Amino acid sequence: MLLRSRVLLWQQFGAIAWRISTAWRWLMAESAGLIIQAVARISWLRWLPRRLLAPVERRLISTRGQDLFDTDFYIAHHADIREAGMDALTHYLRHGWREGRAINPRFDDGHYRAESGLVRGAPISALAHFLAFGRQQGLCPIPGICLEAHGAAAPEIGVARMDPYVHLLGDTTEAASSALDKEQLSARLARLQKPARAPEVAVVMPVYLGELETLSAICHVLEAVCETSFVLIVIDDASPDGSLASALRGLAERGLFRLLVQPDNRGFVAAVNRGCRIAGELDTIWLNSDTEVYDGWIDRLRAAAQSAPRVATVTPLTNNGTICSYPRTNSDNPGGLEISWQALDRIAAVENAEIRIETPTAVGFATYVTRAALDAIGPLDEAAFGRGYGEENDFSQRAIAAGWTNLIATDVVVRHIGAMSFQGTRADRIEAALKVLDRRYPGYHATVADFLVADPVALARRRLDQARLMRLKGARNVLLITHSSGGGTQQHVVEETARLTKAGLSVFLMTGGSGGPRTARLAHASASVMPELACLRLDGSDLWTMLGDLDLEEIHVHHMLDFGAAGPAFLQQKLAELDVPYRFVVHDYLPICPRVNLTDLKGKYCGEPGLSACRRCLDRRGSRVGRVDIAGWRITHGALLAGAREVRVPDVDAAQRLQRYFPRLDNLVVRPHERARDLTPRPVLARKPGMMRIALIGAIGPTKGFDVLLDVARFCRASGQAVEFTVVGYTRDDRVAASCGISVTGAYVNADVDKIIDRIDPDLIWLPSTWPETYSYTLSIALRSGRPISVFDIGALGTRVKGVERATSMPLELSEDPAALWQQLAKAARRVDEERPAMFG
Repeated sequence: MLLRSRVLLWQQFGAIAWRISTAWRWLMAESAGLIIQAVARISWLRWLPRRLLAPVERRLISTRGQDLFDTDFYIAHHADIREAGMDALTHYLRHGWREGRAINPRFDDGHYRAESGLVRGAPISALAHFLAFGRQQGLCPIPGICLEAHGAAAPEIGVARMDPYVHLLGDTTEAASSALDKEQLSARLARLQKPARAPEVAVVMPVYLGELETLSAICHVLEAVCETSFVLIVIDDASPDGSLASALRGLAERGLFRLLVQPDNRGFVAAVNRGCRIAGELDTIWLNSDTEVYDGWIDRLRAAAQSAPRVATVTPLTNNGTICSYPRTNSDNPGGLEISWQALDRIAAVENAEIRIETPTAVGFATYVTRAALDAIGPLDEAAFGRGYGEENDFSQRAIAAGWTNLIATDVVVRHIGAMSFQGTRADRIEAALKVLDRRYPGYHATVADFLVADPVALARRRLDQARLMRLKGARNVLLITHSSGGGTQQHVVEETARLTKAGLSVFLMTGGSGGPRTARLAHASASVMPELACLRLDGSDLWTMLGDLDLEEIHVHHMLDFGAAGPAFLQQKLAELDVPYRFVVHDYLPICPRVNLTDLKGKYCGEPGLSACRRCLDRRGSRVGRVDIAGWRITHGALLAGAREVRVPDVDAAQRLQRYFPRLDNLVVRPHERARDLTPRPVLARKPGMMRIALIGAIGPTKGFDVLLDVARFCRASGQAVEFTVVGYTRDDRVAASCGISVTGAYVNADVDKIIDRIDPDLIWLPSTWPETYSYTLSIALRSGRPISVFDIGALGTRVKGVERATSMPLELSEDPAALWQQLAKAARRVDEERPAMFG
């Protein structure tokens, strides 16, 4: 009997376990993104074991991230995985996510974690977090890159409503793949000739793993045209890659370089020391096997080494070299630029000619070392630094102690892929090296920190940024001034940039700078990050000199919110000095009120009271641009609007409101942001059965009707109404929304929103905005959906739905009466369509 009871108990336990397992698999299949969101948001869920989350991430990546996880790239750029023959995604889910390994040429793990606030302790990969959160929120995995600008630069993105990140990734992935094409590389190697002159410098390259990367690095060294003769010394550090070892032997037999083979794997430091001994009396360059060098690189490094007495080391600029990094310093910059690194090196040779910066340390990816310093200081410390990391820092500190100098040559750029031979062990090696350096040189890290704060390389980086910007100047150029707060303004700027680019104009962008309202950021629609142009002073000469040099045909002023209370008057003055015609594009009511949307404390339309009431409101509530005198504010904007070639307004309601405050304007033009044919409704299939479904679209905050939505949802719950409210997007407080029975899908990308609406299959789309919007892209989404729409009769929402079949507008006063408002919504939703018979529960 006892045995039978135990058997039954185990059977029940097994059934429960099976049900839990089945539920988990279903949840994984249907809600992988929601699980990742929950783990990221709820701290106690971070204790979930990784073995439970890995399958969830696999599902998420396989359904949403196939275009982001580049299997070929992952294997090609992580040699240990290639050697082990391990499945790329399996390795990433088990180990690579924790080690921060690169998954494609445009995903910077460390930057994304910092940008998103994803802590290292959370058991979630950066890729999964990006797929569940960041992609929809507009976070970019590449430091400083402007996705909206890239989207604007490629008109096909806006036309097809593509994800700009995927488009950008496709471009660079193709470029990266072609750069490491084995057949092309073989052909290039076959054309190489044996050096004919006696060497003046020795290039020392230790090799361990990464066949394609190593052969590419060797090819670049031997192809680069330099006046300085050199010998390449390759040290095979007992590589386990037989194919690589064989290729090296074949090239060495042709006399292309001198090959040394270590009897066993002794590490990078020992290999460099051996190469330096073989080099005899020559100066040496310690070069990683995952680099690209270009014409004249040795000449410029050598010139820097000879520019002053007692120079020990010279390091070039690079994409991945801490204090020598460009475009962002002290960072890895894995993404490409709008130009090749070779072209950037040519620019550096001109813009930064003979500019050298004294530095507390060399950086070991490509370090020129003078023979005199090497003889005086001694070799690298093999005992302390083993297989690598920290050895060049120790050498540099010994050089400084002996009276020598370390330099950064800002007129040389060497591309560095980064950590090819030591993937998976980098963090441990860095930690061990730091301990040694701390012990030997107690003030070293403070010195480096001071160097980073002073940032003497910034001016050199800025010259490169500015040269890149000027290089993009075309026969016809236009500047778009806007804010950096996203929303409909950003969407229109993206679309307008695409239109202008397609028309043959080169589009430059100006937004608020990283230094606050007194600064500006300059960029170009087709350019990657230019960090040193992100904090240009409005009252300085550099910004306006650059704008003057761009030969602008026209300026489009979309928004000035970023530039503070004094910004409009200052910009008006500077626009007059530039003597370039400008258009003013209205997106909200900033010219009328610095609070932008004409709402009261409840987030509802204020009724536009008189000047005295406006002053009391601003005194009490302030504004996003700080304290202003409302009368002076409107006078300034009136002059700015009057001086424009055209004041473009997207809706007649907004034009009429502006005209009341600025009655003398004769340059107002009403032009919708989109063409009518782009708003053609999609066919709608027969309704899915179930209770009534009402959807809202966008970011539902106070002015978008968040409180109104809560009131109606609470009323429906209390009165037992059979209705589901779903926000396609997010709300001011998703937890409060959920407590009222409102579902929230999460932030969306425009490419997906139509599918999300079709999946929800709402009987009504309700846009409860309580301010007089000037246009509304969410209304455009609703119109394209072909479903019934309901709005409050205010602003552009009210005017745009007039005459639209299946659309209704309601008095704003109904927002104060949840019961009456619900009756109107239910009536609008129950309008029966012959092709969509209603089946409400």
